[in-house]
Amino acid sequence: MFNLFNRKRKRRPVEKWEMQLLSNTIQKLPADFHSLLEQVHKNLFRFALIGYSKDFPDYVALSFNPDVINDFENNRGLDFQITNIRVFDSPNLKSKLFTIFISSDVICGYKLVGADDIKIDVNNIDVSNYTLQKKDNPDYDKVKSLLKDEDLELVNPGQVYEVPLDGKLYYHLMDTEDGDFVGIDTDGIIYHITHDPYKITPINNSLINYLNL
Repeated sequence: MFNLFNRKRKRRPVEKWEMQLLSNTIQKLPADFHSLLEQVHKNLFRFALIGYSKDFPDYVALSFNPDVINDFENNRGLDFQITNIRVFDSPNLKSKLFTIFISSDVICGYKLVGADDIKIDVNNIDVSNYTLQKKDNPDYDKVKSLLKDEDLELVNPGQVYEVPLDGKLYYHLMDTEDGDFVGIDTDGIIYHITHDPYKITPINNSLINYLNL
């Protein structure tokens, strides 16, 4: 997916305009997408994580309320982007490309150029030319041979991506909380990786045992 672990990243609470923009956009999309509205209205999102992705500099990742995420996350669900949406800044009415990212049937972030530096008119949204893009994930294929079958069942293919840290390559397997995650290296060793404090801790156990499942 994306390389989202960057020690220079910025984290802030989600803002009201972001939730309004997501809600208003989804309502304008076809009814097939309207099930996503409940995620916006049920306090699922806690923080906006900015400057995380090398592939998408304007990508804003959303972290989840751990008490709510299990109501929506489907580890075998779909991963896709809803793109080619147009929103407009205020008062200049300049068009901006807006993309919503979905992973495991959950909104995981969005892309909007200059999101923190402009004021968006959350009611002026054009979805007439929206497109749906689904993605294969070659990184998932790379970790399949590194995990036991019972551990692999716990991993959503769409959430596996490369994370280079301190000159070593890891693969993100799943989020824990507030941007921390469980990852695996190319030798098949599983780690818990945290950002505050920054620490890479070997788990020395299978994923299923670590999660007490």
